[in-house]
Amino acid sequence: MVKKGMILFFTIFFIFIIFIVVMFLYMSGGNISINGADFITRGKEAGLGNKEIKLLKKTADILKMDKPLTLMGSVTNIDNAISQIDKLLKSNNYSDLDLIDHLEELYDYRKKIELERLEKKSIIQSTKELGLNQQVKIMVGNIETPIIGHVTENNPNYLAIDLIKTTSIKPGINWDGPINVYFWKKDDAGYYFESLVGETPTPQQWKIAHSSSLIRSQKREDIRVDVEINAYVYKLDDISKKNSKHEGFVGTFAQLKNISEGGAAFLINGIINKTTPLKIEFILNENTVVVCGVVKDSSYNKINNISYVRMKIVEPDFIMLSYIRSFLYTSSRELFESDSNKNEKPVENKAEIHNNEDINDAIIEEDIVDVEYLND
Repeated sequence: MVKKGMILFFTIFFIFIIFIVVMFLYMSGGNISINGADFITRGKEAGLGNKEIKLLKKTADILKMDKPLTLMGSVTNIDNAISQIDKLLKSNNYSDLDLIDHLEELYDYRKKIELERLEKKSIIQSTKELGLNQQVKIMVGNIETPIIGHVTENNPNYLAIDLIKTTSIKPGINWDGPINVYFWKKDDAGYYFESLVGETPTPQQWKIAHSSSLIRSQKREDIRVDVEINAYVYKLDDISKKNSKHEGFVGTFAQLKNISEGGAAFLINGIINKTTPLKIEFILNENTVVVCGVVKDSSYNKINNISYVRMKIVEPDFIMLSYIRSFLYTSSRELFESDSNKNEKPVENKAEIHNNEDINDAIIEEDIVDVEYLND
């Protein structure tokens, strides 16, 4: 009897100890130190690939993190890690090339997370989800020039497209046949679908049938954040003269409208021609950013003498790119979290200034902001 009692006592005691250990592990939330094998196991459980697990483990080791598992599934903690590694680089004047390479990989991983979140949030399945003022490009029959317009009515039975520029309709077109429609959804991707014209169109408006067979392509490769920031622009003789030297904000005043790793858009007085090499400087989070690039597209509003310019950034300095990336990921995360707390509502795109004189074959990637004047 005594022997059975002792066995029962030790069994209950052993179970109690296991319970305490399990509860400790649960309550610690990854506070305890773990080895590489444990990190890999937890990473696999979180759905991460080998490359991502290795990247996060190395990040935790570099920073000597007490809670390495917090890097898994937490965008905020990844952003904090990026910030800490950038501070380490700054302390040694960005001379540690291995650390720079690691930070580049971490930035790429962070961008992948953000683009996937934006995709899940923005992707659409039907033209019935299109917002008003969405710009579209239509190709039909033997009309060689694309017909550009924007959605003015999203009726349950059709889309009404008002043309930006009146188009003379050539005779002999078979309006019973399909038309090809293209559009770029902001912060998402390019879309293509086939449709039918509900009735013979007028030179000012087309009514086309809805489609649930959208083909999604040309996904956005960079995170872009809308801003309202003063900037100063300088013309370069040639893009080979690019540099990151601060000029002192004495160039031509401009208003930065959005920024990404690979480009920027801004408003500026006067005409800026396509392919013009430029240098632009502005402030992000108290850091002076100086980048160079070439004009990818420029739309001129003759009445107000304002150009909306999209510039492709060319080979930015690593430090400048770090400033931009830090701003992008923090802003994008804050916007995502803010939007997640709101009810989903149809978003109306802003009206566009466009002269329609030089329409590229590529899908228009963003709306051009309608501004009547440029504040200095």
